[in-house]
Amino acid sequence: MNDKILTIWDREEEATSPAESTIYWSGYYKKDNIKTIPNYLEQNADQLRARYLSFIHELGELNFLGKRLIDHLEVDKDFSFWWMTLPAEKSYLKSPRIFDCLRLLALDEQLNRIKPQTLKLVSGDNALADAINKCAESKGIHFEWDKKINQSGKMNLKNFYGRLPSTVRSIIFFLIHILSRWQLIKVRKKKWFSGNHSIFFFSYFVHLDSQSCENGNFYSHQWGALPSTLYDKGLKLNFIHHFLQSPDMPNTKKGIKWVTKFNRRSDSQGLHSFLDSWLSLKVCLNALFDFFTISIKMIFLQSSMTKAIHKIPYNYLWPLLERDWNNSIHGPLAIQNTLFLRLIDSAVGNFPKQSIGLYLLEGQCWERAFIHYWRKNGHGRLIGFCHATVSYWYLMYFNDQRTLNSNAKNAMPKPDNIAVNGKAMRNIMVNAGYQPETLIDVEAIRYLHINEVKNKFHLKAVGKKRLLALGDYMPDVTKSLLFLLNQLDKSFLLKYDIFFKRHPVVDPINKKLYPNLHFQEINSNLNEILPNVDIVLSTINTAAAIESFAVGLPVITMLDSNNFNSSPLRGENGAVFISTPLELKTAIENLLNQSFVQKQNDYFWVDPELPRWKSLLGLDQKYLAKKITETYN
Repeated sequence: MNDKILTIWDREEEATSPAESTIYWSGYYKKDNIKTIPNYLEQNADQLRARYLSFIHELGELNFLGKRLIDHLEVDKDFSFWWMTLPAEKSYLKSPRIFDCLRLLALDEQLNRIKPQTLKLVSGDNALADAINKCAESKGIHFEWDKKINQSGKMNLKNFYGRLPSTVRSIIFFLIHILSRWQLIKVRKKKWFSGNHSIFFFSYFVHLDSQSCENGNFYSHQWGALPSTLYDKGLKLNFIHHFLQSPDMPNTKKGIKWVTKFNRRSDSQGLHSFLDSWLSLKVCLNALFDFFTISIKMIFLQSSMTKAIHKIPYNYLWPLLERDWNNSIHGPLAIQNTLFLRLIDSAVGNFPKQSIGLYLLEGQCWERAFIHYWRKNGHGRLIGFCHATVSYWYLMYFNDQRTLNSNAKNAMPKPDNIAVNGKAMRNIMVNAGYQPETLIDVEAIRYLHINEVKNKFHLKAVGKKRLLALGDYMPDVTKSLLFLLNQLDKSFLLKYDIFFKRHPVVDPINKKLYPNLHFQEINSNLNEILPNVDIVLSTINTAAAIESFAVGLPVITMLDSNNFNSSPLRGENGAVFISTPLELKTAIENLLNQSFVQKQNDYFWVDPELPRWKSLLGLDQKYLAKKITETYN
């Protein structure tokens, strides 16, 4: 194609350029004459993912003015604020541009193969145009931009806030957070369980069983039966929670009420507090000081940093990540993370020595600060628990090998061990470069009910087939799922009883938006719903998809044309992925015409006796304290 123009089409409507010289920036279309970047990305995922992780490593290792970027951002001895920035976190949920970065790396490979004379971009995306221009320029390819103006939304309070200077937005965010959470200091505990008979938990105040908690019995679906098992063995538990608002937890008043009830029965329910319970004038002032120190310092270093970026491979990705970087250093996220730093330092520093600690490992930025201060304060063994699923594109769990194995100053903080809940997760983590000996097998305590659910399938009622649609925690993705289902013929939809289960942190949906759909919204626990349905329709982001798949139900997953195939079912034999109404209709018909054959659960370990957890925590030993001490030493 040396004498031809290659067009990159980044618009919702069909391309007007010739199909043979056009590549779609979005979509997972399966037509023979359509080429898409996401399809190429999926076919070459291993090398492209490794390339992006390498770029992020090189970014942290940028050397200018005699120091690495990581060292310029040191905020405590042996801890760098770099590990709390969005580029280092690598969560596509917080940084949607990561998908653009991977797509651009895929385009880079295709340009090397096709070698066009001119590269034409049809798009209204300024940052994308800048990045692709730099990529083409590095290869001596002429670049043209057919700029299509995207319609801007109506001015509202959110848009107005977004246009304010980053420092102003940061201070507004900070004040709102402080004022809305200040009441939580009422449940700051001064006395905690200590010694070898206590275990520390860092958790989220979400996914709780409302009825149990209202009655003063702490039950978290993320920790399942583990706390009650530990209570029965005579252990004492300490909990710090991130307070998260949700439809079930609308305000701090209700959170304080529940925690107060738990603490009255601490011997059987544990001692509980919130991270924000450590708010104080000193913590707030220190967080503000850290924020302005980091922000002002990086303003003076910006020019030198930009020059250094131009020297590393794949530097054309930087225009796509620059906004995330600015938010991480100068914006609301920066001040949120400096507040996390000071709150965690205050909380963990005031705790009595803990022999063992458990936290929910999700690759979030606060986890790095927690690990650092846990070690700094001389606490014992620390275990990160992967409580749900780890998908291939959950880059927040993965790092370049040089990052994982580094022992340099300000190296990435890591837990002593990572607890994995099944064969699938162990394989993913080992393939990503984690040392097998650092991984510990434990039961998937969120999914212990899987065997019980499978035993109920023979009780399923006859009649119309039942379809369950699972909502996403991102409201727009849920809307896309229901809109896709709504596009099917009404006569086809009437053949099925359709049920919808929304994500617990999302508000109820507006049924009027989907006139073709007659469905019942249900909010029961999934283990109560699954035995009564025949097929499941899911989005890419919900762990409920793998739960449905593990109990043996056919699962159809809707791909998001502007995102990774981040489904936990990616690569699983028998998983079905669709992106159009026709593909959805065909998949439903084909799967329901197949005879039901219950699959064996090879995904999770689900022994209800928790033998792996008991072995990890030494509960099968007569002298628990001695075992924990020996393990730590």
